[in-house]
Amino acid sequence: MRKLLPYEHQLIEALGVTKEEYLNFLVAQEEYVDPKIGTALDIRNGPSPDPVTISIILTVVGILFQVGAALLAPKPEIPDASRRSRQKRFAPSFGFNSAQDLAKYGDPVNLVYTNNDDNAKGNVRVNGSLLWSSIDSFGSSQFMRLTVALGASQIEQIDYTRTAFGQLAFSDLDRKSIYVFEGLDKPAKFSDGVSGFAGTTRYPELLKSAEPDVDLAFLCLNRDLESSATTRVGYSQAYTPSSFTSLGVYDSIPINVRVTSRNKKGKTEKHDIGIELKKDTADNNLWIENASNSSGVKGFFEEDSKIVLYFDDTTEKRDDDVPRKTAENLRHQTLEALDFSSTYILGAAKFRLHSYLGEDRILTEDNSVRAKFVCVEGGKAPATPYTTKTPLVFKDEKISFKISGVGVTVPVEDSTISEENLEIIEGKFQEALDILTGDEEEVRGLTAKAGSFNIDFSDPVSNGEITPSLRVAWKPEYVATVDLDFNIKNGSDTDKTNQLTQRVENFPKAGSIKYTQDVRDQVGADEPVNAQGQLIDLTITTKEIRKKARKQKKALVRLVEDIKAGVFDGADTDIINRSFSYIERIDSYNNDRGKVVPFKNFRFNFPLENQTCLAVGLDENGNSLIDNLLARNGFGPTDSRRIREKRFFKGVEEAKFENRTGERVSHYYTFAYIDSQETVNLFNFTGVQGTTSTDVFPEDDKLQAKRNRLAKVQQEKQDVRKNSKTRLDEVNTRVKEDALTSSSVAQNKSRQLLNRDTNFENAKFEDFKSEQSAEDKDNAGVSRRIETLLSRRRADAINIIEADIDLIDEFLDQVPDDLQITDRVGTRAIRSALKDLNRQKKQAEIDLEFVLDDWPNNFLNSIDNDFFTKCLTKAESATYNTISACDAVIFSLKTKLFRRITGRQKEYGDRKVDGYSESDNGVKSRMAFFRMFYRQSKTDRTDWNEIPYMFVVRHGSEAEFYTQIIFYSQLQTEWEFKFDPVFDVRAEYETRPFNSYFFLENTDKSKTIQIDNTLNYINFVGRKVKRGGDSLSYYPAEKERGPYLTNEWDMFSVNSDTQVAFSFESGPEIALTAVTEQQLDLDYVSKYKKMQTMSLGVFAGRNIQDLRSISTMVQKGKLCRTVEKPNKTPPTKSSSYAPDIFVDTLLDEDNGVGKYITSENIDFDSLKLAKAFCVNNKLFMDGVIADPGSWREFWVNAAPFSLLELARKNGKDTLVPAIPIDECGEFSDPNGLPVNVNISALFTTGNILQGSYKEEFLNATDSTENLIASVIYRDSTSAKTFTTNKSVNVRLLENDTSSANDDQNTRETFDVSQFVTNRSQAIMFGKLLCNQRRYVKKGIEFRTLPSEAGLEPGAFIYVDVGIKDWDHYSSGIIMKGGALNSPLAGNSVSRQDAETTGKNFNFLLYKPLTGEVESETASVVTTNKGISTASALSGYEGWMFVMGSEKPNKRVFRVTELSIEEEGELSVKAVEYPCFEESGGTRAHIADFRSSKFEVS
Repeated sequence: MRKLLPYEHQLIEALGVTKEEYLNFLVAQEEYVDPKIGTALDIRNGPSPDPVTISIILTVVGILFQVGAALLAPKPEIPDASRRSRQKRFAPSFGFNSAQDLAKYGDPVNLVYTNNDDNAKGNVRVNGSLLWSSIDSFGSSQFMRLTVALGASQIEQIDYTRTAFGQLAFSDLDRKSIYVFEGLDKPAKFSDGVSGFAGTTRYPELLKSAEPDVDLAFLCLNRDLESSATTRVGYSQAYTPSSFTSLGVYDSIPINVRVTSRNKKGKTEKHDIGIELKKDTADNNLWIENASNSSGVKGFFEEDSKIVLYFDDTTEKRDDDVPRKTAENLRHQTLEALDFSSTYILGAAKFRLHSYLGEDRILTEDNSVRAKFVCVEGGKAPATPYTTKTPLVFKDEKISFKISGVGVTVPVEDSTISEENLEIIEGKFQEALDILTGDEEEVRGLTAKAGSFNIDFSDPVSNGEITPSLRVAWKPEYVATVDLDFNIKNGSDTDKTNQLTQRVENFPKAGSIKYTQDVRDQVGADEPVNAQGQLIDLTITTKEIRKKARKQKKALVRLVEDIKAGVFDGADTDIINRSFSYIERIDSYNNDRGKVVPFKNFRFNFPLENQTCLAVGLDENGNSLIDNLLARNGFGPTDSRRIREKRFFKGVEEAKFENRTGERVSHYYTFAYIDSQETVNLFNFTGVQGTTSTDVFPEDDKLQAKRNRLAKVQQEKQDVRKNSKTRLDEVNTRVKEDALTSSSVAQNKSRQLLNRDTNFENAKFEDFKSEQSAEDKDNAGVSRRIETLLSRRRADAINIIEADIDLIDEFLDQVPDDLQITDRVGTRAIRSALKDLNRQKKQAEIDLEFVLDDWPNNFLNSIDNDFFTKCLTKAESATYNTISACDAVIFSLKTKLFRRITGRQKEYGDRKVDGYSESDNGVKSRMAFFRMFYRQSKTDRTDWNEIPYMFVVRHGSEAEFYTQIIFYSQLQTEWEFKFDPVFDVRAEYETRPFNSYFFLENTDKSKTIQIDNTLNYINFVGRKVKRGGDSLSYYPAEKERGPYLTNEWDMFSVNSDTQVAFSFESGPEIALTAVTEQQLDLDYVSKYKKMQTMSLGVFAGRNIQDLRSISTMVQKGKLCRTVEKPNKTPPTKSSSYAPDIFVDTLLDEDNGVGKYITSENIDFDSLKLAKAFCVNNKLFMDGVIADPGSWREFWVNAAPFSLLELARKNGKDTLVPAIPIDECGEFSDPNGLPVNVNISALFTTGNILQGSYKEEFLNATDSTENLIASVIYRDSTSAKTFTTNKSVNVRLLENDTSSANDDQNTRETFDVSQFVTNRSQAIMFGKLLCNQRRYVKKGIEFRTLPSEAGLEPGAFIYVDVGIKDWDHYSSGIIMKGGALNSPLAGNSVSRQDAETTGKNFNFLLYKPLTGEVESETASVVTTNKGISTASALSGYEGWMFVMGSEKPNKRVFRVTELSIEEEGELSVKAVEYPCFEESGGTRAHIADFRSSKFEVS
């Protein structure tokens, strides 16, 4: 389960696999490690066919891949774009246009072949594949570290002095400022420095390793982070962000300030700037009147609040004409700069321009422009009060100051800033310092206020007594195995802490540092006292602890009794045999039944389908959580939402949630109880499944059966009543008056009206009694069943509650009845509070000393710290999201900060100004502030984690300054970062408090700070600077640089005395120029086995700014096997000859196809002859193999560059020369005449199987026209730093050279610069192509018996099949007068005329309309100016023709392929190889390279 690289994460995402699947693949891959799979040397083109199928179809005995077949197609195929671009990248000719690409997963690693001992011009410039990069910033420049892979195995010799960045060579640079390290088999060590360069003595200290001989040259992080990180070994990649890289503020708009200037006499004049907020506009009062927002925070702009900025024109003529015009210009400038796309900051709140109110957009005398802004991120209003229009440096502006003691206040009257009053104030500050540092035990309060300076350690006086001002609150604790509050571990034997009732004590805030320390020392002693001098009881009694437990037990016992009594069953009325809805609710278990214990939070038990899984209650705002359970089913004790009180419900509630399968379900309950482990138990006592009217326990089968029987009986009873015509009962049965006749009465006789035999038509009385009895019985059964079910469910709840009662009993058993215990929590809380108080006093001491150290400058600077930030300004925030999961991120920042001040003089007119000096003018330093935020990617995107520090860049030059911040985390994940500019420090502090300042400076020292209690760290080059004391707490405790009465963080200037041009006037002052992501991984070292790497470290300078393309010069390349020593392991020598490289790519198991090939598969005899041919004719192969593709395809294309052809003889691979050679490897005699062609066999109709002979002719197209070959080769002269491409043109001369016309020839370009570095080799290559184009016109194929041919590919044969007429042919249509509408061989007019004029040809004629066929022999053809005519054929106008001429019977062909057919016959393929007889031998036209035959230019 190792960590993944950035490219691996991208690969996993692209493939759609899981991390586990990917890692399983890596494990499987270990069983077969072949770095060249998928590269140019991969012989495997796909799954091997079934061997049986191969034998049935075809057995290839030998094959020859001709130069002509590869390079002389009519229109050569354009090489694949990716192949060519990669080839040019890794063997570049022009470094200036090269671009460094990050190595990608699956990219092949270069194989560099060359040897300048073999070929003096064989140097190869190689671009490296970038493996590791990092950018570090050191003040005036940046330091770039790069590791590149040069080759897949050891390279014999590299000339590092000819390394280059793009087209900038090391020879043009000071090599003592460049660090070069050489690595083999793993990244370079620090001790592997290359001599002749900077070495390691001046290497940046922060980047050095602790153990140079052991550690790597390049490590992640820096030395200062070693103690925080587990390792510094790992991957690193520098990126250049392209968006959201600007950081800073610009285009400030001062609000409600006055512009000042001086008249000729030096008197100051003022005028309002005319840019203001007005009280009658919504939300403007949040700053104007310092009003509270909805949360009660004063001067705070909330999100969506609005402000309206008024631009008012005041052009009336006045005495203050100069400041008025200045204000007018400022209004127009700022108004024109407004735009809707920018973000603005006012104080610490962010705004966007929403709209313009009214129709006015242009500022005139009569019209104001009103711009409406909407707050998009809340924050404090500016620190300077809205009504303050000038800084506190003018005569009419007042300050206040006072020192107070016990019951006594010593004020200094409101004073102007004069030398006399400054002396008084200085004395009062000194008095305040004396109070803090005094040894006296007297409690003297201290309040020191002046401008924004504020120190307060006073105890206010109320009714003649000191009111305690330092309040300390705490809750005593008692440890037991049971927590009376909620605790997931309740029920276990582990100790748990119980908190008791909160206690509060007050202590004096006033007094000296020593006095507060004395009070603190008394706490924990025998007699500590509070502010009133009373003894403090720091003990607790177990009676109080037991009281709380007994109270809880009493409440729970009453709760059990109520459950048994059915209080929580449902509705108060009888529920048996009813349909009802539950609506009544008991909101809380009140005091009458026992006080309910508050609790802090709750958790969930899984699975969610369990009845004890869900939660019910109120959140901290009193809102029901029932409808919000789904979103809360995973929060724990740190969640901000709390349930404050237990709630028991009488009624039916529904809780909706998702089960484990994601299905949304509902859970109904009538009772909720949170047990001692914070588990929320939801019980459904009545089994109801809805909040509407329904029966209880609807899912109980037995109850449902009883209900069904009851319903049936009731229905039968109803049917009896409905069907009865006579109604008999005690109330309704009556006897009619005539029931007894008069006669019967007279005779005193009686009549029986009703008896057993009384017959009714529809019903009997007994039926009613029977039905009623059955109904009563079934009702009782339903009631019993309901009571049984209720009892069971009550018992479930009672068991849980009684378990909690048992825990309380356990607690009471552990706590003694009456025992006094020391309150250690209280002791710690009080001592900690007093310690913090003294820390504040000590900080106040530091601030007072700071103010007095450079009096009055530090004091005056503290007064107007905020005024020149009283503006609305545009702001740019920088953001960055890491590309992959990483441990560390290095942010490289470029800044340019300065203030250019003009206008300062000692005198203005007849007025002198104290504190002014002409030296105040010029470029001065400026501070820029920003905050940094971070969060993990793919989490809640609304919550940023702020780093509780303010970053500061301070600089005073128009030159660029570089600095950096390192974010390191022990959690490797993807991160998001945000950088926000700050200019109103006080407003920012009151919005998002920060601890201190991080000054990013030009130094070799760095600082590492852990971010609160997280696993994250910040490292930066510079210093950590504290904030000042209470009065200076918003700004750094740092002496300011610059003129009197100015600040380094000012955003504008409205004083003609001090005219300031700011560095932000051209835009944001900070740019995020580079980001380096780093992954720490000890396995990094083992990832580059057997690779040749180069590591470079270089400082950026005026001449070194682009490091995108890094290349170096290889003089002797990969150590390779040779034809003479193919099995030497390991190889000891490099080579520039193609046959040696051929053997190396075959037998090298790591970088070639040696896992599949052995020496038995190679024809070494042919290779030795091929190498002799290369050596004799200086044919070299110097270059880089960098392209993906198959091994065979590579050699088919690369071998022709050395005039070789890939061949397979008798199942063995080899290279053979493309032209005839003798046994010494020579292709010509000393005079240039080609060597004699050795004929291997003669084939005639006697040994060619009948019907198998085929000839294929080439049409008269571009492929048969004369060729002008433009061959591009690489000039790699050893004296040159860079290689360049050159070209040479080669063409055959015509018989009449004076009439040669390039337009009549085919011009083609052949780029052999990948491997060819000699002009002579390029010329030979061009001559071969020209001869092939001129002379090769046909190919043949036939079959013979194996016994008839001892052949191999490349062999020359005679073929005579009796064909004499149609060898050289042309075809076309006969025109008027016998003109032949067809070009004859060749396209040169002069050559055509010479070849055809006055010669006899045989013709085969065909008439398309009738199909007639005729033939003519020995017809004379004349040619004049390219037009051929056969006058004897003038009668055949419109007929098609084929014409030919006789040739020698024995024609020479060259064998290209031999194969065994299914019947065991030998199939032979060959191409025409025209020859001529000279000097007693048969010579090949194709091999005739004599200079008299060619024109080379």
